[in-house]
Amino acid sequence: MFSRLASSSWRSSVLAELRIGPKALKETVPWLLRTRLRQIDSLLDVALKNAREAPHDLAYEMEHEHLTWSELANTTSRVAHAMAAAGVKPGDVVALLAENSPFYIASVLGISRVGATAALLNTNLRGRPLSHAVEVSKANVVLVSHSLEPGLRECDELCQSLDRILVFDGNPYAGLLGDTPAAPY
Repeated sequence: MFSRLASSSWRSSVLAELRIGPKALKETVPWLLRTRLRQIDSLLDVALKNAREAPHDLAYEMEHEHLTWSELANTTSRVAHAMAAAGVKPGDVVALLAENSPFYIASVLGISRVGATAALLNTNLRGRPLSHAVEVSKANVVLVSHSLEPGLRECDELCQSLDRILVFDGNPYAGLLGDTPAAPY
């Protein structure tokens, strides 16, 4: 052991690691303070700011779907209205089980807009692992795509313990968001 202490390469390695500490603190502590003082914008804040400042610019593009910042802001507002209508309140957790899409991004932001937290679930989970993920998240509502609903419904105990299961199909704008207002939430 003492031979390792005498090794110059080991000693220089330890000294290099010790020098990183102050730099890490110098960069981390101000970030933590800005976060505590709410001086750092959330992703939702950035999206809403962009909707005000550049409403027609492209916010999201995936295959054939495109959303401008204005459309994204309107969709997040409609998701927030749908969540509130389903009984979601600030501080709640909504589990999101859906494929990647522009609506997925809008759902995450809309859940945040209502004051709840989105728990993002792995779409490959089934059975007990899926139940465990939802239980650990402490979600009382699940927003699930139509194609993944059967896997969720296999978890009978879990489904009975949830307050709501909200399902959207391939066109969530006609289904889940059909009657929700686009007025800002």
